[in-house]
Amino acid sequence: MARLATLSNLTLTRARRGVVGFAIREGSAIVFALFLWVVLWGWYQPPLVTPEAAMWQVFLVGFIALGYTAFHALAAATQPLSSETLPLIDVLVSLLPAGVIAYTAIEWLRGEISLSDYQKITMILGAVAAGTDTVVFTWFSLRLNRLAHEFVRAE
Repeated sequence: MARLATLSNLTLTRARRGVVGFAIREGSAIVFALFLWVVLWGWYQPPLVTPEAAMWQVFLVGFIALGYTAFHALAAATQPLSSETLPLIDVLVSLLPAGVIAYTAIEWLRGEISLSDYQKITMILGAVAAGTDTVVFTWFSLRLNRLAHEFVRAE
């Protein structure tokens, strides 16, 4: 009976860890895409009265982009190797920030919207973070998954 209770607690702990890990991996991409949408489409326009205020706002954008990249680096390094669909879901969700940036850039190039310098810097920093996530961490995840399957004996 005690063994059954221990096994059920272990399964529940793994399930919680899996849900939390999935929320951090995929939720950070969704939150970052929403942040980019809010800034790039003008719902958040900070008062850039002084150069110091502008630099702090750019620092905030860079810090958020760095945090997003760090979450995805951690997720790529600690992903469960037994999952075959998790890297594919991660790729699709990682394309959300890149999609927001691409859509905004296309609309800006067409002349439909005008972007301030702050929004252009946000778009560039977001593109670097989304590109790093999509290219480097996706490659890393797929490579780890492939290496894990090479070491597992087929029965």
